[in-house]
Amino acid sequence: MYSNINSSNKLLIQKIKVFAEKMMQDYPPGHNFLHIMRVHELAKHIAQKEKADLLIVEAAALLHDIGRKYELINPKINHADKSAELALPFLKTLIKIGFPSDKINPVLYAIRNHRFTKGIIPDTIEARVLQDADKLDALGAAGIMRCFSHGTVKGRQEYNPEDPVCNKRLRSIKGTSSAEKISSFQKSLKLEDKKYSVDHFYRKLFKLRGRMFTKTAKRIAAKREKIMKTFLNELGKEIDGKDL
Repeated sequence: MYSNINSSNKLLIQKIKVFAEKMMQDYPPGHNFLHIMRVHELAKHIAQKEKADLLIVEAAALLHDIGRKYELINPKINHADKSAELALPFLKTLIKIGFPSDKINPVLYAIRNHRFTKGIIPDTIEARVLQDADKLDALGAAGIMRCFSHGTVKGRQEYNPEDPVCNKRLRSIKGTSSAEKISSFQKSLKLEDKKYSVDHFYRKLFKLRGRMFTKTAKRIAAKREKIMKTFLNELGKEIDGKDL
């Protein structure tokens, strides 16, 4: 199913990009078009390494969040399904300029199945690539930026002043493995990521590396996770005045 992007496909991608940007022009930080462009670059890289169909992956990456604002207005709406719904009529208009009709359903499938918080395991490599790319944008320097910008939108404090980078709570279960530690941490100690952005690192973000599907994404995730841990270490020092 692997295919390279030729000149005609580049035109298609440009039209999809313009459409997606217009659809997302009023989206809040963290889930705006800047997020889409980063996911697009990640998805392209992973697709090429994993021999996925590049046109399907690029189209899905650019369109995967165009319905997110509907979920923000009404939480009962699944933004992945809404994004696919909005993408369908637009993709049909591209058939006349060369978008393969048999690739529309694979694009929609990838969009519908990109939500990693639902525990979805996609059947196609293209959908797995998109989900991995979306998860990767929650890690590393970009992930840190998104976590705090989204936290601000939600009215969260940056950290818990009693345990800023969760060290006290982590020490209380010292001796278990990393995976066990995080699991135990979540069950026995209160991680309040609805109130504090740093708590979200342990509630969700540090679980993502273990949920990547592709080897390429796992490699990138390991690197980005280290960046986040370095950040937390430095943040803790600055809060405590230990960097002076």
